[in-house]
Amino acid sequence: MKNIIKKAVDPIIIILSATVFIFYFFYAIGGTMLSDHGGLFITLTVFILTTLPIIFAKFLKRVLGKFFTPLKILYFLGLLLYIVLFSLFSIQVMSLAKDDVQIDDGQAVIIICGCKCNGYEPSEALRSRLEKGYEILVKYPESVCIVSGGMGDDETISEAECMRSFLVSLGIDEARIIKEDRSRSTNENILFSIEKLKENNIDISSTIIIVTSDFHTFRVSTLAKENNLSPYCVGADTTFGKYLIRNLVREFMYFVYNLIFR
Repeated sequence: MKNIIKKAVDPIIIILSATVFIFYFFYAIGGTMLSDHGGLFITLTVFILTTLPIIFAKFLKRVLGKFFTPLKILYFLGLLLYIVLFSLFSIQVMSLAKDDVQIDDGQAVIIICGCKCNGYEPSEALRSRLEKGYEILVKYPESVCIVSGGMGDDETISEAECMRSFLVSLGIDEARIIKEDRSRSTNENILFSIEKLKENNIDISSTIIIVTSDFHTFRVSTLAKENNLSPYCVGADTTFGKYLIRNLVREFMYFVYNLIFR
């Protein structure tokens, strides 16, 4: 039995390390690694830790001698712990993401968080958020909407302008739309949207619905509460696959960063 366990450990370590490598590979090609806090450093560290110990296992065994086995066990446990924690976090985030909302008075302020634009058109993720926001605006015709998003270095127009144009093309009255076109992060989406509430004499205690992607609702809800908002957070569906995986990795990194530094 002991020999069977020993023989099984190496393939399991390879599978675990390959899984973590793939997670961060998808994250790395997602385009946000350079702008995230420590994103590049963490990604390179993960790539090194998930490849070099496997490639140079025989060399390390010779150099480390009797320390090789306990370090190998620690390495195995570290990989396993990461995958377990990441999986639990992802399940929790996706289970909390609601795709609809019911309010009593029929009036609300709907904040739609920006996302990348492709030229003058919304990206797939942004379109999904806008379509969800449109559903709520139609459902509650007395509500108003704040479209929140500035212009990135690789964007032609601000995300707010792209969102405004898209909603108007669907038939939403432009008078119901308030543009917030300065924000460059999720935190600024919240902070600058609060400023727009004040500028338009809207009580911060009003019914507020924040629309974003399903994987993003946990972060948005956390930041909103930190800024004294108690919103309903509605998540637009994300197609399963590398896009969802890379964003869940990003959200998990944000969560861990907050635990350590805030």
